[in-house]
Amino acid sequence: MKKKEFNFVSKIALSFLLIMSIILPYLTVVKAETTEATSVDFVGLDPTEPTEPTNASVTEGTIAEARAAVGTDRTFQIQGTVTTKPGSWGGKAFYVQDESAGVYVFSSSTEAGSLAAGDIVKITGKTSLYSGEVQFNSPTIERISTGAAPSPQIVNLPLEDSLQGKLITLENVKIKDLASSGTYGTFEFKAADAENNELLIRHDNRTGYQFSQFEADGFNNNDVITVTGIASIFNGTYQLKTLNAESFQLVSNYEPTQVANVKAFPAMGEVFAGSKVTLSTDTPSATIYYTIDGSEPSTASEIYDAATGIVVNEAITIKAFASATGLNDSEIMSFNFTVKDAPATISITEARNKEIGQVVIVSGIVTAKLETATAHIQDEEGAAIAIYPVDSLTANVGDLVTVQGQVAEYSGLKQLTNISLVGMPIPSTLPGAHIIKSSEVAEDNESKLVTIKNVAITGSGQNFTGTDDVGTFAIYDKTRDAGLVSGKTYGEITGIVGQYTNHQLLPIRIIEDVTKVQDIKASHVGGVTADTKVRLSTMTEGATIYYTMDGSAPTTASTKYTGEILVNKPLTIKAIAVKEGLTDSAIATFVYDIIDTENATISNIQGASHISPYVDLTVNDVEGIVTFVINSSSFIMQEGDSAFDGVKSTAIKVNKSAHNVAAGDVIKVSGNVTEVGGNSRLRDTQISATTITKTGTAQIPKALVIGEDLSPPNKIIDNDGFAIFDPQEDGIDFWESIEYMRVSFPDARVIGPIYNNDSPIVVPSTTNNTFNMNGGLNIAADDYNPEKIMLEGVAGKNYDSGDRFNEPLIGFVENFTDGYRLNTNKVFPDVTKANLQQEVTHLEPVADKLNVASYNIENFSNNPTNTSNEKVDRIAATFVKNMKSPDIITLVEVQDNDGQIDSGNADASESYLRLINAIKAAGGPAYDWIDVMPINNTVGGAPGGNIRVGYLYNPTRVSLVTGTKGAGDQANGWTADGSLALNPGFVDPTKFADTRKPIAAEFEFQEEHVVIIGAHLNSKGGDGSLWGPTQPPVLESVTKRLQLAQAINDFIHEGLAINPDINIIVAGDMNDFEFTPALETLKGDVLTNMVDKAPETDRFTYFFQGNNQVLDHILVSNNLADVTEIDLIHINANFTEAQGRASDHDPVLVQIDLKAGKEEIPTPIVPENVYSFNNYKTGKLIMNRPSISLTLGKNTNIKNGIAVFSQYAEFHGEGFADKTVTISPKKGNAIIDFKGTKMGEIIIEGKHVKEIRNLPDGATITYTKGASAEEIEFK
Repeated sequence: MKKKEFNFVSKIALSFLLIMSIILPYLTVVKAETTEATSVDFVGLDPTEPTEPTNASVTEGTIAEARAAVGTDRTFQIQGTVTTKPGSWGGKAFYVQDESAGVYVFSSSTEAGSLAAGDIVKITGKTSLYSGEVQFNSPTIERISTGAAPSPQIVNLPLEDSLQGKLITLENVKIKDLASSGTYGTFEFKAADAENNELLIRHDNRTGYQFSQFEADGFNNNDVITVTGIASIFNGTYQLKTLNAESFQLVSNYEPTQVANVKAFPAMGEVFAGSKVTLSTDTPSATIYYTIDGSEPSTASEIYDAATGIVVNEAITIKAFASATGLNDSEIMSFNFTVKDAPATISITEARNKEIGQVVIVSGIVTAKLETATAHIQDEEGAAIAIYPVDSLTANVGDLVTVQGQVAEYSGLKQLTNISLVGMPIPSTLPGAHIIKSSEVAEDNESKLVTIKNVAITGSGQNFTGTDDVGTFAIYDKTRDAGLVSGKTYGEITGIVGQYTNHQLLPIRIIEDVTKVQDIKASHVGGVTADTKVRLSTMTEGATIYYTMDGSAPTTASTKYTGEILVNKPLTIKAIAVKEGLTDSAIATFVYDIIDTENATISNIQGASHISPYVDLTVNDVEGIVTFVINSSSFIMQEGDSAFDGVKSTAIKVNKSAHNVAAGDVIKVSGNVTEVGGNSRLRDTQISATTITKTGTAQIPKALVIGEDLSPPNKIIDNDGFAIFDPQEDGIDFWESIEYMRVSFPDARVIGPIYNNDSPIVVPSTTNNTFNMNGGLNIAADDYNPEKIMLEGVAGKNYDSGDRFNEPLIGFVENFTDGYRLNTNKVFPDVTKANLQQEVTHLEPVADKLNVASYNIENFSNNPTNTSNEKVDRIAATFVKNMKSPDIITLVEVQDNDGQIDSGNADASESYLRLINAIKAAGGPAYDWIDVMPINNTVGGAPGGNIRVGYLYNPTRVSLVTGTKGAGDQANGWTADGSLALNPGFVDPTKFADTRKPIAAEFEFQEEHVVIIGAHLNSKGGDGSLWGPTQPPVLESVTKRLQLAQAINDFIHEGLAINPDINIIVAGDMNDFEFTPALETLKGDVLTNMVDKAPETDRFTYFFQGNNQVLDHILVSNNLADVTEIDLIHINANFTEAQGRASDHDPVLVQIDLKAGKEEIPTPIVPENVYSFNNYKTGKLIMNRPSISLTLGKNTNIKNGIAVFSQYAEFHGEGFADKTVTISPKKGNAIIDFKGTKMGEIIIEGKHVKEIRNLPDGATITYTKGASAEEIEFK
């Protein structure tokens, strides 16, 4: 008995424990979320409390805890403050910190890109290591609130590991070893404190502040600064990643009293006989004196010549010091050298086969020195190898060198590092290039000088593809200066076979036409100082140059060029190059003026050109009045009021650390004239000052008033390729002509959202255009609005399209990558807000008309890291509120389910459903979706994103015509009756390689079929800037877009040839404007672009670089053009996220009356019962018969109205004019024919009315008890 009792109790206990083991985790979660102490007593079972954990697999914690969890595969949720602008180090990455630590967050999501320093965010994800730094990689990001960025923590060197990822400041550190890193503006230096502790400082060009600006701001080695940034680590090296120009604060400029000590390279020790020792000092313009006999050097000793160096053939001691005017001489330095036996050299082939790390000595001729990368040498056997870094090889191209180095390999490229020269370089002859085919751009020819003939080029920027008669090969133009143009075929391309993961040609020389001698180049042109030596050259080997200096045309009887030409007076050199068997070169003309550097004015220096005639020359005592002080290292000076001639700017930027000038100072400046900028942007003329002398003070010159004193051209940017400097005609010349001058912009109007921390503005009186609906300026075929300019430095301001400044903006004009901008030194007057409102379409839904939209939803996916919940909600709301739930939507930029994760799965079903569910939640219909899944990574866009075009459609309004769905590699076609062969299917995917494939789908609407082709043509990536140094800009993307447009047009032609009455719509993002050849090609003679029918002020869907433009289009077959209306719904392009922006494109909507001109004449119905009432009076008239005709005369008095329950009814007579008629058929499919009879009030109850005929004009209907106009057919 006791045993059984024990078993029973045991079972109860075990059951209780089992239940508790199941629910206890949830009870714990509940307890953790309560604000007061809570016992375990069944709190989790209370139905008012949550019974599930929020996410049992996510650990909430501090950033320090998340950092410590690296490698554990735990998902952490942290909350912290954003400390940096997203995107400063790639993607849309940023740093975040809390009280415990900081961490790097790598993301490419829209949510990340919308953040700002000071935002409070919640990050959910896993931590990992990247090059030694802890990071969250593509986590979920939720913005909690906005706020202020935390103050940086002031720390001392050396850094502690606990500081990693945090915002810190180092005070009073010295700049050491300042140098650029690459060619795009990134730079590095070491910060050293008083105890000589050092930390690497790295500034990335992607922050928007570049090395040239840092130098222009006057920072130099040995300056003492305070520096702020993020404590970081890269492959074991601690570093500080700075954020912007404000990261650097000058404490004191280094003002030396003594010349810097002489340094030797190599420093000292054993060298090979014939080695060259070079001496240097960090003090500019210093003279080095030296001895090699052991005696003490003096100013009577040998002066060091950098061109020859000091050749060591025996043991010597070099003693040297440096001297410069105004400074004490440097200390005497001693460098002892002994000579070691020269080891045996091996062939380059043998060196290439040595193990990594082995030290070898090889000889060869220098064939190339590629900027910021590698040099290459080639031996007499034709083998070649790379030398890294290029600057370690102190020899010229064409020199024969012997070098010692360590065998290394980088991304597959075999190279020698840690180089030292054995003996002196010997001038020699460059070997002839190997003639190879594309298939030979491979390992066997690595580092060799090669030529490939008859090469067709595609590509842009740095990356091109060459095609010869054998196949294709990669071309990498690192410095972007080879001159390759996509679409051209070149007779020869000569370069080095390099490797970076794959083999590629590094171009050195290109020749388009090999049948003629190449054009002659001159070492100098334009303004020069007296006794300048000019060199002439041509790329055609073996050609002879003849020239004249009297203005006459050169011939083979003219002077033969044999060496440098001395220019000591104004003259014109004309030259021609000839070679037997080739066509002579064109006559080259070089005009020279002798420049007076002693009496130069600012306007002389600026000149009537984009490049100063004084560039690289030293000018003395240039006078001006200081107008703006930018910082302690830079300022603007300008000539007096009367100096401006309308062509040459009278102002210039001057750079000198610790200049100590103030606005209104009259000064004289001596220094070197420089041109800052280049590559993809224009250049700024500036002076790097050596001395500044104050001579007094004066009134600052009056600001030139834009729109009054002078007006910019308002149609043309440039029409002569910089051949003529004409500020009155070319906008690019106008703004250059007032570079740095003091200017005023009265009544300035903002014409778009903030773009790269600048706002586009215009003085309204200067534009020839009407402002569009959002206060912006639209472009036209002949007008890209050169009158606009960007207002610099407005980050943190809430300037919106249409806002007006209440007072004039006063500042100076400077150029930048995207044009010119106005710098007001961050002085901004108040604005009158335009309070722009997002548009709601004017196209109301109509039961018998089809509404079709096109909407680019900007890389939309089901991955919340890429597409935030906030963005999804905004997009869904625009479908319902602004677009009024169209029947069919062509969706552009839909990504697969996991977005920008390259999982190999291109399915996007979850992405569509995410949007569909959000639309339903916003009050919209339950859409269906359809697309064709592309083959993974064959459509361009973000790797793994598998971007595409698809459709949403409302199944209660339209249906997808039954058909076979196409696959990613299948091409659509037409059936014999003019329907689609695949529904949906791609339009010939083979013609759309590496870009989005157009999709064709056939829908049915009220017994009418319509074929919709959704398209997203190739982007404008690689096209030149409208304001760049190449005019007109090279638009490399156009050729491919024309081909794609033609392919779609051809497909439409094929269908219309079968059935000319097919209803066709083409909708999507065409990445080009309505007036361009691409859109003309797409239209051909079969389509009408409905954008052309929109009002001009309504024609825009996108905003870019200050201009509004149309990228999104809806075209219809010509048979639909007259029955289609269009509305471009402006809700995104000119708005900010704070104003509700959901995407970067505006949607486009059309409403089509597919039945227009096709109206059926209803079959007359003969009523079974006919009623006619005259002089009739009753309280309420009720009609119950199934089929009636009712006539009311004019003297009828029916107080409580007429109720009709018939399945067919028709009405006649003037007695209805003041009556209320309630129609409530007892059965479905009822037909009501008003016969045009004027009615008082009409009420329809329930869902049984199928058709209404001949409704009188102006009649209104009230729908009740489930009745809806959308469910009734009107005839």
